[in-house]
Amino acid sequence: MPKTLLVIDDDVLHRESLSYLLSAEGYEVRCVADGAEALAALQFGMSPDLILLDLKMPGMSGWQFRQEQRRQTAWAAVPVLLLTGDPEADRQAREIGAVEWIRKPIEISALLAALRRLCP
Repeated sequence: MPKTLLVIDDDVLHRESLSYLLSAEGYEVRCVADGAEALAALQFGMSPDLILLDLKMPGMSGWQFRQEQRRQTAWAAVPVLLLTGDPEADRQAREIGAVEWIRKPIEISALLAALRRLCP
């Protein structure tokens, strides 16, 4: 059974690129543009093995999404991989409780290695 990933990023190019790449690697991928769309996907039964999360998004930010995710017992345990271009990535990852972080622009080999570790 392929692992399911939920990609939350407002940049359509990032979403499409990640969807194409990760699908080609055998993952089942669902992409959404902000935290509100992600919450809707979870409410309608999506059960990802890992969430790839951008923080800075219009609408519901990654920060806001993560607060809501942690409040919901059914979703709180889903690990989060932070994807960010912010130089404070390490601090931000700790603050939101991400299991790991990758800085944008994303290095494909680093992303795939992280996914192998987090979704064995």
